[in-house]
Amino acid sequence: RKTERRAYDRSSGPFFVGNMNIEALRRAAEEAVTSLNLFILDLKERPGNAFAIFVDGEDFVTLEKLSRLNKLIEAAFDRDMEDFSLEVSSPGATTPLTDRRQLPKHLGAPMKLLMNDGKKVKGELSALNEEGLTLRWKERVPKEIGKGKQTIEREEFFAFSQVKEAKRTVNFNR
Repeated sequence: RKTERRAYDRSSGPFFVGNMNIEALRRAAEEAVTSLNLFILDLKERPGNAFAIFVDGEDFVTLEKLSRLNKLIEAAFDRDMEDFSLEVSSPGATTPLTDRRQLPKHLGAPMKLLMNDGKKVKGELSALNEEGLTLRWKERVPKEIGKGKQTIEREEFFAFSQVKEAKRTVNFNR
């Protein structure tokens, strides 16, 4: 006589704790960030029903806002039914800027651009518009008359379509 073994069905019963639905998490996060004047840069699903949400805002993001955001998102779910880990974070100081809405707060700050053709440009973010950004920097060039070099200030506009990556640079030697 053969006995048939049945695997325990983990999708029902009193001990079931469901996996978080990433779309439900995205909806809850989008509603919460709007109330705090933030925006979502990225939402990542990690092994073990863990999630990471990266946010930014028109102003610099404070720890207080991140804490409030975490609480608002978690309040949207029944923790007895959904077991998940949530990390809410803002990008680091030198993390590439991935959304144009991040740029205005960096006006006047040092930036490094990586262009689509591989060229790198460093300078101060001096202007922005719908089509692109302008960097200003100082450069040593040969004198027109005589020997030696002189320092000149350059300013150049770069269309967003030319820019592969933009990063704020931080000078710790000041």
